[in-house]
Amino acid sequence: MVLCTADTALVADFADGAAFRRYATDPRHLEIIGEHARPWLAARSAVQYEV
Repeated sequence: MVLCTADTALVADFADGAAFRRYATDPRHLEIIGEHARPWLAARSAVQYEV
């Protein structure tokens, strides 16, 4: 049984590791994370799946 209280999910698909690194270090992306995601990190659930 899996218990989950998540209301939002983000699925991101990148062509390769370099594309992910560009996304992850982009200044605008980091600004959005700081404003909208960081306040919720203590209550988050995370799953990373690689194909």
